Amino acid sequence: MLKSVTYSLLTKLSVGCINFLILVVSSRYLGVVSRGEISIFLLNIMLMQVVNDVYTGYSIIHFIPKFNWKKLVFTGIIYTLIVCTLCNAIIVTIGRQLPGYSWSGYGLSLLVMLNTFNCVLILGKQNIRLYNVLCFIQPFILFSGIIFWVFVLHQYTFESYFYPLVISFLISCIISGATLFIKYPPKHQVDEFSIRPILLNGLLYQLSFWMLIFCNRYSYYLLPDNKAVGLYSSASVLAESMLIISYAISPVLISRSAHNELNTDSRTILSVAKTAAFLSIFLVALICLIPEKLYIWMLGPGFGGISEVLRYYSPGVVMVVFSTILGNFFVARGIQRTTVIAYGMGFLSSLVLAPLLVTQYGKNGAAYNAIIAYGMITVAMTSAFLVHNHLNIKDLFSIHPDYRRMKSMLGNRKRKETIS
Repeated sequence: MLKSVTYSLLTKLSVGCINFLILVVSSRYLGVVSRGEISIFLLNIMLMQVVNDVYTGYSIIHFIPKFNWKKLVFTGIIYTLIVCTLCNAIIVTIGRQLPGYSWSGYGLSLLVMLNTFNCVLILGKQNIRLYNVLCFIQPFILFSGIIFWVFVLHQYTFESYFYPLVISFLISCIISGATLFIKYPPKHQVDEFSIRPILLNGLLYQLSFWMLIFCNRYSYYLLPDNKAVGLYSSASVLAESMLIISYAISPVLISRSAHNELNTDSRTILSVAKTAAFLSIFLVALICLIPEKLYIWMLGPGFGGISEVLRYYSPGVVMVVFSTILGNFFVARGIQRTTVIAYGMGFLSSLVLAPLLVTQYGKNGAAYNAIIAYGMITVAMTSAFLVHNHLNIKDLFSIHPDYRRMKSMLGNRKRKETIS
């Protein structure tokens, strides 16, 4: 498992660097208002994706070895078309879509959903290397497109982000779809298939994910203008770049579990979570120590005050890294009601406190709200993990056993490479 996690981590690190460059170029040359428009537009797609992932998200991996492949894929495509159409209609009706992007937003969101479904299916086939390559292609094409629009076409508006985004997902969707068709054609398989357990399992998984997103992104709709959204969302993106650690571990953990290859005990998972949190603290500290003048130089003059927001928001990211890895333990074992309860506590906290804190403290209030919500999630998830695995509080704060376990994992990897 460590080899797969290491490869995934390197890929996510590369993607994180590209996303940081995208943030720098789009902020510096498109402006803080355009960054606000981009954040709202991407948030709409993200919310639609959450609904679509009830069927097409990571939770479906559990059923790939057990259900008919052809029916699984066909039903997923039909489900995607229905969800994309209904969700876009709702967003346009309530006036949350950017003016003039009703139809183009629909087309882009469909591409995003189909590409994500393709990548999840590839991951479900345990082709983790190909999955990571596909995850790298889309942001790389997006960054290349933004560079072309800004430095060659000299366009400095929202369109300079939108059109490269469309092109990147169109190319990625074609590649991932062709890969599925060629590499995994429908063959004689079991006839067993039922949509009900897929939707039930996926609903619990996505409900947890949606509530986690809500803890921070809800504030986007409460901030007074796009400039404030652009500043706060940029600070969030910078801090959340540290989530690559948990993003690298999650797919490997879930994929191995679906094929009955998960033999990692609870203490090892706790050690991995603590190690990831420690690395996150170190990296977040480095980000917070960067002078604000450097951020303004990179992002543009409209981003004054970003360091303050970043300092307030960053501790919450460390909590998310830790709690997400523990949450994967429950997801991998099909105990998703526990994650729903934990994330639900953060959701309710944000629902009540976000309007009050944002109204009172503005951008900093949004960061305060996120930290409180993430803190409640972390406490709930950690408590559930310790109780479920019959561990005590001493296991949470021990250091030497964690070092021994991580050293053992590294040693096992080296021995396997020597034998091969």
